[in-house]
Amino acid sequence: MAWRLVYDTLFSRYLLFTNTVVSCGLEALGDLLVQKYEKNSEQEIDWARTKRMAVIGFILGPPEHYWFKFLDKRYPGRGVVSVFKKVTLDEVINGPACVIVFFLGMNKMSGMNWTDSYNDMKKKFWPVYKTELIVWPAAQVLNFFFVPPALRVTYISAVYLGWVMYLSYYQHKKS
Repeated sequence: MAWRLVYDTLFSRYLLFTNTVVSCGLEALGDLLVQKYEKNSEQEIDWARTKRMAVIGFILGPPEHYWFKFLDKRYPGRGVVSVFKKVTLDEVINGPACVIVFFLGMNKMSGMNWTDSYNDMKKKFWPVYKTELIVWPAAQVLNFFFVPPALRVTYISAVYLGWVMYLSYYQHKKS
């Protein structure tokens, strides 16, 4: 009974807050998992790196919340045409925007100047966006067909955990 009250409160009254916290937490968790994979047991966790990833989740969580509300309002329902429009818009507008924000944000928080940050983002954008076009359309079709609107950002955040692990690895791999 208490769990139901918490669930109803978080996913109705405080949905923006919940989506932001989930996004932030999963960014941090994804990075920690990658660091554990990358490092042997004697190496320390780079908490500053994890904090930067969490900040990206904090930055992207609210726009994602409103983005899904916009898509549901603009293209209501779960019909094939509606879902196709949502997925197409998500991949053409939201996908590239998130990749750009991720790389620019991570680079700036790491201390890069704008020119180097932009050049690094340009170098990484297309390989990552091509991978995104493989992963996210299928995830979004499932999202828009089956997931209730209040749980969309949480569902995407769960899928995003795997995606964040990929992004964290890609961002921090040695050239």
